Amino acid sequence: MLKFKEFLAEMFLLEGKIDDLKAQNPGLRPEIDAYADADPSPTKKFVPWLVSQHKKGNVTPDHPDLHQVLGNYDKYKNIHDIKDHSSKTFQEVHNAIMPLIGTGSTKTEIADQGHVKIHDSGDVQAYHVANKEASQKFYGGGPEAGPTNTRWCVSARSEDCRYEESPYGKLYTIHVKGDPDSPYAVHPGHENKETGSITNRHNDGDKEIDTQLETNPKIARLKPAIDAIRKHYDPLAHRLANDHDLTKDEIDKAMGSLKYQKHLLQNPHSHIIMTTLNHPKADNVTSWYAAKNHNPQIALAALNHPKADNETTWSATEHQDPQVRAKAEELMRKFK
Repeated sequence: MLKFKEFLAEMFLLEGKIDDLKAQNPGLRPEIDAYADADPSPTKKFVPWLVSQHKKGNVTPDHPDLHQVLGNYDKYKNIHDIKDHSSKTFQEVHNAIMPLIGTGSTKTEIADQGHVKIHDSGDVQAYHVANKEASQKFYGGGPEAGPTNTRWCVSARSEDCRYEESPYGKLYTIHVKGDPDSPYAVHPGHENKETGSITNRHNDGDKEIDTQLETNPKIARLKPAIDAIRKHYDPLAHRLANDHDLTKDEIDKAMGSLKYQKHLLQNPHSHIIMTTLNHPKADNVTSWYAAKNHNPQIALAALNHPKADNETTWSATEHQDPQVRAKAEELMRKFK
């Protein structure tokens, strides 16, 4: 009841403010009503300013951008020094606000646009957390913590937030319905973990992804989400590791990087690996990786590669195939 009375009192004050403006400007009564209707603020704070700007010829009630400027003022007022609209012309405020609308210029918009779903299989969703604002808003702890309330340093709502620091790569998250350890933080480019890192909401340590996929059943069921993250993080690496229909340009690009060469040589399709071995940029590192391949034909091709060296031969001496081991031992005797 008290709130309703306060609302009525406020409405009377607003009506008094508008009536005073009309009394001071009897020739502008229709315009003042129009400006009051256009003003979205509960206190009609823009009306006196609009009337002043109207009298100076800077604005009219039928201005095509009037509603957009007024409706977005509070959202963008802390940007480009437009906090005090009363000291500026309508055109100055208009020119400052209009280019910002819909561009993600506020902290909330930046956070919302930085939290992008990239995988959804019903009970499991994966998100790309593309900026610090999104990390803090959706995953930060403390008194303003959301439903996740994680313990990640990359989401801290303080100056200690390490979102942009090494050794962490881009941040992704995996949400699992009914899992008390969810959400999981995934850094596919963690510089200290060869295959990236994953940790739960309690931050039980950055653990290597592939090791967890092999040993932790709870993580193993997240593989489709992890695959989606890796594909989003590095599309070329994902294709090199999984796609048999690679283009010449993709293979050429990959051969310029040791990281991508490794993906090529781990490709499940033997003809891709043979193409890699025969590439002009293939070297002793290429042959060393290929000699460890379980396919005997690939391992033998690596041993016969013109750039193969002692390291390549040593890596093949423990191969599971006796023919490969024999060839490696023969070459070792020659090296001696």
